[in-house]
Amino acid sequence: MKLLLLTVTLLFTLLLNAQSGIECGHHDYREGDIVFGWKFDGVKIRKEPKILSNVIGVVPEGGEVAILERLDTYSENNRCFNDTLLREPLIVFQSPFIKIKFGKTTGYVLEHYLNKMRPFTVEKLIAQGHPISSNRFVSPGDYSEAETGITVFDNGIICYTYFGGKVSYDQSFLIPYISPSNFQLYVLKMFAKYGSNKKEGVYFETDGTYFQWSITDPTGDSPGEESISIRMSPYGMIYSHEETGC
Repeated sequence: MKLLLLTVTLLFTLLLNAQSGIECGHHDYREGDIVFGWKFDGVKIRKEPKILSNVIGVVPEGGEVAILERLDTYSENNRCFNDTLLREPLIVFQSPFIKIKFGKTTGYVLEHYLNKMRPFTVEKLIAQGHPISSNRFVSPGDYSEAETGITVFDNGIICYTYFGGKVSYDQSFLIPYISPSNFQLYVLKMFAKYGSNKKEGVYFETDGTYFQWSITDPTGDSPGEESISIRMSPYGMIYSHEETGC
């Protein structure tokens, strides 16, 4: 059991240090496919496949759209356009346009904002799974015992948990079926939730592939700190939640 725990812990350590970039890519959508809008403030529908074309509608987050024309990735007319996800910090990605129908509106959207998977939250994905394997290891400490645990869920999620006595708590989830494009869209959801506001005690850091929010009490009444981080590894998205206190 200890060997299994050590092996999985080592795997998680390797995953936590792995990063991957996001380049302009295409989904294998076909005419008639039903996909979902993946942007917390809505996906703009444009009259023509151009960034500066008139906006004729908006697909809300989770809105269903039908693909009208399959992407021809080999066409000379197929182009990727820059779009700014965020300005502070500056995050830009590239995406082609694709023709869709939303309700009675027909137009073009940036294909990056669409996915066959519905928008999700990590908490909801975890709640949908059931543990099929669980191991834990307790080690002595100077002031209190520390505990490490590994749980595998039937939906493929692996959870690594560390309790450092009364002063620290760390939980990381590997979600293997999250694609790089889903990851970038989930970054948007996290920004919508936490933002970046030092006056409110929310500090943000990123290197473009790793995103972390540190949440503190700006009044100083609560000496502890909470951090939320997400990153993409070659094996899927890793979501971590850490708390420290006195």
